[in-house]
Amino acid sequence: MPPRTIKAAIQDALEDLPEKKLDKFRSALLDRREEPRVKMNSVEGKDYITIAQVLVSTFTEPRALRITLELLREIGCSEEAERLVLIFLRCLAAQGPSAGASAGRYMSGDKHFVDKHRTALIQRVSTVPSLLDELNYSHHRKNSF
Repeated sequence: MPPRTIKAAIQDALEDLPEKKLDKFRSALLDRREEPRVKMNSVEGKDYITIAQVLVSTFTEPRALRITLELLREIGCSEEAERLVLIFLRCLAAQGPSAGASAGRYMSGDKHFVDKHRTALIQRVSTVPSLLDELNYSHHRKNSF
């Protein structure tokens, strides 16, 4: 079952990192020059759950996802970044229009839509920031009417 939130997806991705890679991730997060910046005492020696919480509380969920993907790629964890994109897409699919009525749109045979079209989706979603911007724009537009 896919996680229900971006924070949970980030936690899943960070949980899979070996300790040395998690240390590199923490270091890369602290080295970011863009504002807002993460304070050393909020992530130093902390576990993946705390780091995910710090990411979301500092940047909001969409920006936290974007930054997590950037940092994973920066530290040489492209495979983990791809997995995070897939987790995120499954999360979106699970939040579809209505679970019962639209199950056929997300499932095909025995495979989940995202699993069946994994390669094509990763190639198309190489620019997660623009996807997040569009989703955020659509969400705000829908809620403003």
